[in-house]
Amino acid sequence: MLQRFLSRSLSLIAVQCLCLMPATADTVRVASLNLCTDQLVLTLADPEQIGSVTFLSQHRESSFMAEQALKYHVNHGQAEELIVLQPDLVVTLTYTPPTTLRLLKHLGFEVELFSPANTFTEVTANIRRMATLLGQQARGEKTIQLMQAELKLLTTAAKPDGRRGLLYEPNGYTAGEQTLRGELIRLSGWRNIAQEVGIKGVGVINLETLILASPDRLILSPYAPGTQSLGQRILAHPAVHAVTSGQTPLIIPPRLWMCGGPMNVEAVARLIDGL
Repeated sequence: MLQRFLSRSLSLIAVQCLCLMPATADTVRVASLNLCTDQLVLTLADPEQIGSVTFLSQHRESSFMAEQALKYHVNHGQAEELIVLQPDLVVTLTYTPPTTLRLLKHLGFEVELFSPANTFTEVTANIRRMATLLGQQARGEKTIQLMQAELKLLTTAAKPDGRRGLLYEPNGYTAGEQTLRGELIRLSGWRNIAQEVGIKGVGVINLETLILASPDRLILSPYAPGTQSLGQRILAHPAVHAVTSGQTPLIIPPRLWMCGGPMNVEAVARLIDGL
């Protein structure tokens, strides 16, 4: 299947980039304080440039780069942890606590804030920006070219038939317009029910609305598979099973679309396979 081919090729994108592009003489050492900036740093930086990434980067459910992250010092998102490391640059997302940002600046660290990517265009913009900060512009462009080529191959081969899908998570959370997951659902050819009912950003669809919407298939992205919580019980409700005629939900691992990066193309591949 096309998805299996892409899964293998995309899992090697970071390695391909490291092999295809020569290492630079740039000595910028970077520390990342967020999972999503972790993914970009691990994809684009030379090993000697990586001072620290977060402990979440080693979590296999949430991090596409978990194997690579095992090689590096981890932090827990605290400014104090970087005092001994003394990185040249600290990267993180805009919603990092203001107290942490103030302390980083007080300690004299250069800090670059990245906005969460909500579109494929924003994903490539963040890759390009991180590559520039690291002095790895050629590697960044190669990564983007690989992503765009794989996405074009996928979307050209896809044959959307108007199927209506819904990302449904514990407590009824879903993703509509202005979210990365909503964007990837759209690119794959699914009609996103969350968008149809007017949800922008992350929102909640209650059980009654779900039943009335009658999706063709549910899309699940379990962060902690095999565990149970009160929020997860809604996913086992008989009405949820009945409304999709018992069709098995489509599973997209969180590591493929929790953050923006090359792994998003594999998410699209799996979504297309589920049509």
